[in-house]
Amino acid sequence: MAKRGKAGDFGFHVDVRAGSVPIVGDLFDAAGLGQKPVIKTRLEFSEPTACGHCGQLFAAIAGNGRPIRFCSEPCREAHRLFQQKSWNQKPSSEQPKSCQGCGKPFPPRKVSAGRFRRFCSPNCRVNSRRAEIRQRAVSQQTGFWPKDFSSVRLPSGKTSRSLCALSGDLADGRISPAILPNGEADG
Repeated sequence: MAKRGKAGDFGFHVDVRAGSVPIVGDLFDAAGLGQKPVIKTRLEFSEPTACGHCGQLFAAIAGNGRPIRFCSEPCREAHRLFQQKSWNQKPSSEQPKSCQGCGKPFPPRKVSAGRFRRFCSPNCRVNSRRAEIRQRAVSQQTGFWPKDFSSVRLPSGKTSRSLCALSGDLADGRISPAILPNGEADG
């Protein structure tokens, strides 16, 4: 540590003539404060690793967190683009699905997570839905209620199976009388 004389005097004189202005580091050296802290780092190299894109062996510097998978930034970017393209492609190796409307095979495509399309086209889906509505209308007219007929929760909390298949409105709960084989109306 430098000896102090007068206030602000660190034991050295600063010459401020043109061209002789000391650098801050020189001032610290003159005051005995010039020793810079030494940060000791020890680089640890892992076993040679194969690059995730090109396959070239490289020695990754062990650090905290996620291991290094690529030998360079261009390899990392190329791998990311490849993954992005493969994610957006249609799955071509899967077996084609058969349409629930017409039965034609079509390539499987996801609608949402874990759900695949059931029909080959929007027209086939609409036609299938119309056929289902007609079937429900016939079932309602004959008095036969299939197990899968739509049930509706009423405001009272009870469940009604009296949903009009054509309009989707709630019916009054009565079923049209069925015609018995002998020609009489039941009901």
